[in-house]
Amino acid sequence: MKNLKISAFLLVFILSSFQSLFCQTNGYAFLTRNMSARAIAMGGAFHAIKNDLGAIRTNPAALAGITQRVGSFSYVNYLLDVNGGEGVYIHPSEEGNIAGSFFYQDYGSFDGRNELNESQGSFSASSLILNVAYASQYTAALWYGVTARYFRSEISSYTSDGFAFDGAIYYTSPFLRNLNFGLGIYNLGQVRTAFIDYKDDIPTSIEFGMSKVLAHLPLEWSLAFRKYIEEDFVVAVGGEFTLSNNMFLRLGYNSNGKDQKVSFDSNRLSGFSIGTGLIFHKYTVDYAFASMGSLGNVNQFTMGINF
Repeated sequence: MKNLKISAFLLVFILSSFQSLFCQTNGYAFLTRNMSARAIAMGGAFHAIKNDLGAIRTNPAALAGITQRVGSFSYVNYLLDVNGGEGVYIHPSEEGNIAGSFFYQDYGSFDGRNELNESQGSFSASSLILNVAYASQYTAALWYGVTARYFRSEISSYTSDGFAFDGAIYYTSPFLRNLNFGLGIYNLGQVRTAFIDYKDDIPTSIEFGMSKVLAHLPLEWSLAFRKYIEEDFVVAVGGEFTLSNNMFLRLGYNSNGKDQKVSFDSNRLSGFSIGTGLIFHKYTVDYAFASMGSLGNVNQFTMGINF
């Protein structure tokens, strides 16, 4: 048991280092992951983008405008051979839209060591999230949404879990040339059980965004501000160019990139992202590439279907 505890503490340190790549000092950084390739390509500035399943992470209120059943699956290849996937489904109704998602992240296999650096076999680590969201239109211009979340992490035989909630609104201003706004509080909750003794705080944040489709240019721009408790502001900006009815080009930047710079040569693109989107009848395919400078790159895919 002592050897396993040493290995578990080592892995917690490794995962904490991984979280720092995403500028999180709280635990459970996977709670901040955005699994939508469209959102990642736009720098994470997705809080005022409506009618997309990626909003289940960025603004549940923006799901209120979806009028048909839609499902999607996302896959991402992170740094350090960490992989993750998420499935999302939404069911619209006259009373409001109900959406659910399942997220799973695999950190791979690790070599357990004791205090003498002797091998004690291998063990694995993983995380999962279950989301249930409800969204409805209060008026044609003002939408609201809430998300209930269960999360769980596992390191060998040790587990930690908890509950959290999101609450958000989406508003389209008729007085500012249809400028869209999103505002919400995210991951408001607590850890239920600790891995061993200490319970980390979860990354609670207040987030605000705006977006607008330009009248004389096939571009929708977006901007977002995120503030975690006891941390600096994160700013994200993105744009989606409509190349045709079935093809889109997306660009973005996230200020987290400035904290991911560890050497000069490979840092010029740190924080920048680019992606594409294609529509084939009832299917959608989205891809995003995000640079983290010298640390590496992230590739993300999302496939969707309208039922």
